[in-house]
Amino acid sequence: MVRSPGTGPPSADTTHARPACYSGAGFDPERRAAEERGEVVLVDLHRLYHGS
Repeated sequence: MVRSPGTGPPSADTTHARPACYSGAGFDPERRAAEERGEVVLVDLHRLYHGS
């Protein structure tokens, strides 16, 4: 766990957290590029029902 600045209680380490986007219709090239850079996790129907 990582301590919050100051004397507050411990907080979760979100250093490697990434937002997830879900779609049943697919993703545009901008979103695909963000996924390739590791900035976002894209979850389409195939990934949702069959895994990555």
